[in-house]
Amino acid sequence: MKFLNCKSLLAAQSQFHGSTIPRIERVVRGFLENYERIMMMLHLPQHTAYNGIVLQYNWMLANGDPDRYDELQNQGKGVDEKHAPALRSLADKVVTNAESSSTSGDGSIHKGLEALLASTVIASWTAFETLAADLWVAALNERPRLAFIALGVEPDPTDSEEEVERKRKKKLSFPAWMLLDPGFDLRSELGTAVSQMRKWDFARRDHAASAYRAVFCNEHAAIDDVFKDCPLGWLAAIRNAMVHNAGHADDEFLKLTAAHCQFKELQRGDQFHFTVTLSETLHRPHLSKASVC
Repeated sequence: MKFLNCKSLLAAQSQFHGSTIPRIERVVRGFLENYERIMMMLHLPQHTAYNGIVLQYNWMLANGDPDRYDELQNQGKGVDEKHAPALRSLADKVVTNAESSSTSGDGSIHKGLEALLASTVIASWTAFETLAADLWVAALNERPRLAFIALGVEPDPTDSEEEVERKRKKKLSFPAWMLLDPGFDLRSELGTAVSQMRKWDFARRDHAASAYRAVFCNEHAAIDDVFKDCPLGWLAAIRNAMVHNAGHADDEFLKLTAAHCQFKELQRGDQFHFTVTLSETLHRPHLSKASVC
């Protein structure tokens, strides 16, 4: 098994361009597209604030004259490169103020921003979880022998007679929906069939890691480097707390985030909050640890 760490979105896209394994490439490209959408959501607050500031800036240049404003827009005038950095910095401050202004007005902007950031964290973990499951299935579909290894029926010269007999009697069930497909080919769908046995739950990091270790016996160190990565564990813990406990810290959350610079200060029952900076730090390891075979 060859692990290719995706150090950045662009690097990963070029890395898999022209792959000779279409099934693997489809899975990876699906993940990268999902990740790009998540990043767009994450940066939406800054983009929205910046565009609002630019609109106000151009309105001031037009001295409140709608016709002059339209003229500036049509001529492509208004904000130039000289002023753009200052306006972007101002946009960042607007977002920062919105993050901390839960008591101003009805707090709807602050709550809406937090809801958006929380949704990106949930989506980020879901994208990684889906990648881990789909990639494993695609690898087994592509290399049927890996499915035999996953089932524990790969012949070994050292097997005893009892072990040989056990392996020969091992059965694999196929769901009806697979058999109804006119294009069904057993040789290319073993991974899908094995996944239907639900032997491993890919929604859990430890189960997903066990599934990979069971198949790629010589890559345990690389597999552990992915699934036991501390920041990835934070992402999973935060996702679980958001979905199952409305963003409140429980014992499991505190255990998994004990090394996090911000969350380690929380007590049981405390509710944690999101900022753009925090959300970005949670998303970056998600891509770097999205490794493929």
